[in-house]
Amino acid sequence: MNKKKKPFPKMFLDHIEVPIFKEKINLVFAESVAVAAKELDITIRDAEGANAIVFTADNYLYIIMPYSVTRGVIAHEIFHLATEVLDRRGLTFSHDSEEAYAHLIDWLTEEIYPYYNNLKKKQLAYKKRK
Repeated sequence: MNKKKKPFPKMFLDHIEVPIFKEKINLVFAESVAVAAKELDITIRDAEGANAIVFTADNYLYIIMPYSVTRGVIAHEIFHLATEVLDRRGLTFSHDSEEAYAHLIDWLTEEIYPYYNNLKKKQLAYKKRK
C-alpha cells in the first residue's frame, strides 16, 4: 500500500516568556511571513515582501521567520525584538542602556537558536523520509 506522506507543516508556533519582564513572545517559523500571517489570521503590512519580521498585534509580540532564514537574519530580528521588549518598558537604546540590551539579546539568542536548530533537524529528517 502506498501511503501518501503528510506535508511538512506550513508553520510552527511556540511561545517564549522573558522572565524578568513577564513578556510573552510568539515565536513563529513558517514557509514565509505571508503564510504565517494567513495561518495566524492577522494582518501584517508588507507580509508578501518581508523576509522576517517583529511586530505587535492585539498587544501580542511576534517574531516571524521563514524556514529558510539565515543566522544573520535571526540575529537582526533578535535586535528588533529586544528593542520592542525594552521600549515597552520605557527603556530606549543609549550608552546608558547598552548593557540591558546586550543581556536581553544574549538571553533571546540562547532561547531562539536551539529552537531553530531543532526545527532544522526536523526538516532534514522529513526530507530523508521522502
